[in-house]
Amino acid sequence: MTTRKFGNHPQSKNVYDIDSIQLVSLVKKMRDEGKFLNDEDIDVAPKLFIGAAANPFADPFEYRVYRLANKIAGRR
Repeated sequence: MTTRKFGNHPQSKNVYDIDSIQLVSLVKKMRDEGKFLNDEDIDVAPKLFIGAAANPFADPFEYRVYRLANKIAGRR
């Protein structure tokens, strides 16, 4: 399997390697800190409303509240 690296984020992950909590955290960092995942500055930080959903019926049930709290806080 060949790993391809593009641009100034050679350590970046493919989209399917980032879960919803990590995605919310990344977008929050871009909006609030004006930085990319690799800590490089963004010329113009995006102005975004960050939203997420939660499924209270998904397995494992005991992690639903914890995952929702992390989405709200924008933590990884």
